[in-house]
Amino acid sequence: MSAGESGGPIRAFIAPDSPCAVCGNPLTPHQVVTGGVCDDTECRREVAVRHASEAKRRKRRGQLARARAWFSRLRQADPERYPGDALVAVLPLNMRPLAPFPEARRRAIRDHLTAALSEAAARLPDLEAGEWVSPAPPFTYDVRESELPVLGAACATCRGQCCAVGGDHAFLSSDVFIPRLLADPDLTTDDLLEEYLGYLPEIHFQDQCVYQSDTGCRLPREGRSATCNTFLCNSLLKLGEDTMAHGPRAVFGVTMEGDTIRGGALLRDGRLEFRVGPHPDQATFR
Repeated sequence: MSAGESGGPIRAFIAPDSPCAVCGNPLTPHQVVTGGVCDDTECRREVAVRHASEAKRRKRRGQLARARAWFSRLRQADPERYPGDALVAVLPLNMRPLAPFPEARRRAIRDHLTAALSEAAARLPDLEAGEWVSPAPPFTYDVRESELPVLGAACATCRGQCCAVGGDHAFLSSDVFIPRLLADPDLTTDDLLEEYLGYLPEIHFQDQCVYQSDTGCRLPREGRSATCNTFLCNSLLKLGEDTMAHGPRAVFGVTMEGDTIRGGALLRDGRLEFRVGPHPDQATFR
C-alpha cells in the first residue's frame, strides 16, 4: 500500500531539505509543490521576474521561428531576390494610426519647450563655450560603428514604436539647447522656440512622440535629445549581436505584432532595398 493510500505524509514523495530556488533555505513540502520558493517576499519577487523573463525568451524564440519560416517561403518563391545568407531579425512595428496634429499637443510641447529654454537661459551666465561638457549619454552599448547603418535602417523599418515614450516632451531639456546658445550669441530662446515649434508635423502618429510623422522624426538628429540619439531597443541589440557574430551581410527584418507577421524589409549595406507584405504573393509596398 502506498503512502498516499495509507494516509502517510505526502512529504514521503518529496526530497528532504529541498532548497529555495533563490536563497537556498530549506522548503516545507507545501512550498516545494507550489513553486519551489520560500515565503520571503524578495525570493518570490525574484522568481516572478525569472518566470517573466523566460516567458519573453520563449515568445522571442517563437517569433523568430515564424519569421525564419516566412523568409524561407519567400526565398523558395524568388531565390534571386532573397539572399540565402541573410540574417533574419524580428522587429517591432508602430501600428498607431495617422491623424491631424491636435492643438492640445501643440500647446503642451510649447509649454515644455518654454520651461526647458527658460532653464537653459538661467544656466547660461555661469557657462562659457569652452567649459561646456555634454552630459554622458544615457545609454551605451557594445556596438561597432560599422553596424550603426544597418541598425538605423532596421529602426526605421519599425516606424518608431518606442517613440511613444517621447510623449509631449521628446526628452528635450536645457542640455539640448545650451550648446546652441553658447555657439551662437545672436541666437535667442525665442528663436529656438519658434524653430522647434516649426518642426511639429501636420499629420502625426496618434499617441506617439509629438515630432513623429509618417516620414519619421521631424527633428534633425543634431537637434534631438541624447536619449533619442542613443537608445536601442532589445530587437536592435539582438541584431547588433548577430551582425557581430556573423559579419556584415544582408538583413531581412520581419515586423511583428505579437505572433502576427505584419511585413518584412530587406536591408543591405545600411539601406532599405524593399519592403514586402505578409504573404509571398503580396505586392511590394513602400
